Amino acid sequence: MMRDTQVIKEVAHLIGECPVCTLVTIDGNGLPVARQMSDNNTGHEGSLWLQTSARTRKITHLRVNPNAGLLYFNYEDLKSVYVTATCTFCGDQRLREEHFRKSLLRYFPAGAMDPGYVLLQFHPTSFVYYSGPEAGHTPLIWQPGSGVRLLNTQG
Repeated sequence: MMRDTQVIKEVAHLIGECPVCTLVTIDGNGLPVARQMSDNNTGHEGSLWLQTSARTRKITHLRVNPNAGLLYFNYEDLKSVYVTATCTFCGDQRLREEHFRKSLLRYFPAGAMDPGYVLLQFHPTSFVYYSGPEAGHTPLIWQPGSGVRLLNTQG
């Protein structure tokens, strides 16, 4: 089996190569809501980062329940990782500017200072990694304190 550092490196590479991820939040009725998001992951400080507007349902969901899921899938090699995380709203202006992209100006004309611009920081709590068909799609799970191990898919 792959060593923990190798798996974590592969997961970070996969996330960095995916221009889009699926973000899953929980609505007021306790139901999952999934949507595609343009990704802005830099691997900065072990967090995952997404930007959005202050006037979206996901903001309402995350204020009530900060638990979320992020799915990254590479269509070329069929590798994927599903990350569970807790979300915080980043108010640090330096980080808001660091993660702001010029392509967002059409939505947030004032740039990182725009009051409608929200930078979401996701703190991973676990992940399940599928390393592709060459590895038999054997799922590996990571959780703090237990490292990477095979996911028991039986029962």
